[in-house]
Amino acid sequence: MYEYGWFFVQEIAKMKGQMTMMNPVSVMTSGPTQFQSAYLVCTDIIQASYALLLAAMAAPGTSKLVNYKYIFRRFPDIVEQFNRLGAKIEIVED
Repeated sequence: MYEYGWFFVQEIAKMKGQMTMMNPVSVMTSGPTQFQSAYLVCTDIIQASYALLLAAMAAPGTSKLVNYKYIFRRFPDIVEQFNRLGAKIEIVED
């Protein structure tokens, strides 16, 4: 895995997530975690961006995700699907 692939660990830390880098290829999480809303930057690694979206939905308040378009490569209808389940996701074009 490339080093920038771990960028999402820093983003989760912004939300007060508890993650520890164990070695260059693994990370350990601790919980339960009361995530906090935050301004998050997604990466082109789809699963990492998806994890940020899930964490943002678990946090109280409003989180903002930027550079999120990569998620749509794997999950083209994700906004509609989560909103049907009760999430409040809004796409805001900057």
